[in-house]
Amino acid sequence: MIMNYRLSAELYGNNLWMIDPLTFNSMWGVLQDMRNGVKYEHEGEKLNNYGVYNTSTASLVFDEYELNSFSTDSELVNIINLNGVITKNGGPSTNGTKQLANQIRKMDADARVKGHLIVASSGGGSGNAIKVLTDAINSAKKPVGTWIEHGEISCSACYGIISASNFIMAESKSVTVGSLGTMIEMSGRPKESKDANGQLHVRYYASKSTNKNGWFEEAMNGNSKPVIEELLNPANEEFLSNIKKNRPSIDENTQMDGSEFKAGDVLGTMVDSIGSFEDAINMILTTPLEEGINTNGMTEIEFKNSNPEAYTAIENKGVSKEKDRVGTWMAHYQTDPEAVALGVESGEALSNAQRERFLVKQNGIDKVANMVDGSAVDVVPAESKTLDQLKNESLKKEEADAFDFEVK
Repeated sequence: MIMNYRLSAELYGNNLWMIDPLTFNSMWGVLQDMRNGVKYEHEGEKLNNYGVYNTSTASLVFDEYELNSFSTDSELVNIINLNGVITKNGGPSTNGTKQLANQIRKMDADARVKGHLIVASSGGGSGNAIKVLTDAINSAKKPVGTWIEHGEISCSACYGIISASNFIMAESKSVTVGSLGTMIEMSGRPKESKDANGQLHVRYYASKSTNKNGWFEEAMNGNSKPVIEELLNPANEEFLSNIKKNRPSIDENTQMDGSEFKAGDVLGTMVDSIGSFEDAINMILTTPLEEGINTNGMTEIEFKNSNPEAYTAIENKGVSKEKDRVGTWMAHYQTDPEAVALGVESGEALSNAQRERFLVKQNGIDKVANMVDGSAVDVVPAESKTLDQLKNESLKKEEADAFDFEVK
């Protein structure tokens, strides 16, 4: 099998691996066979390949010529198959994250492509391959989602990559995710040792190179502390912190210790929802463009479907909070109806400064009212009568008296 130098250095070097144990064991067996001269033939499509999904025909296209034949009004989704051991540079049988990142950038610039869907099925791989692809995901202007097929896994470096996507959907609750951690496998011998044939093997360092390869030499003598503290822990902290940034709902104490989980047990944290391939395609097509620029979070619909009880509780809390906000404004309605109406309409809470202004204004209104209540009642004098009015009243009284008698 032909292998380029960069891939050889990546695989055989003392590289950090974010990979689940089963994938690592199978891969390591292949590498050992290759070292021993076992020939591997590559046939068919590369792993970690890519193509496009034509929504009008519901078909996958991997041929570049056929892609070029699509019209300008076609509705396409870029498909990234993350289904092999993850490396940065790739090789004859597997594309690396460099090739996948280039494909995302190329398709993101194609007006016919509405978004990107990563079909994840990998146990992980090389630690230095992750950032290359997550950078491309984070820079995408269109939605990037992930779908994990029933019976497949998305672990370690693979999960580190898909954590940057807008959503993670599993086809079934039995899909495996997790194994978030970092490891290294090393081989060698102490710097002064003899082999079974009595041949002496030595390594010497310059007099000023007192700490060169210190963690490696300690590991060859059985002391794991330096390699863990100086190499593994820093790399692992960076790996986990990036996942936590992408998926804030992940539990640091229980879900980031290297354990593996079924999707059904981590809905709402490590996995957003359960759905078919078509569901994932529809999610890409219906995600607003502004949400496509990576937000590393769940949409409202995804959260509601995954956490109905929590959604209801949050919704009720929001209703209660809005009721309190409006009520606080309305308490000052009699003081200044116009200002209160504007405050309610603004959607903002009543600030302390606004409350003080209302209280000062109400205090002034109360003082005026108190002054009015404490004033003496005005005396209104009777209207004066003229001399003619008095004479008329006297004549009317005399006539009334003249007819005031009883008939006997």
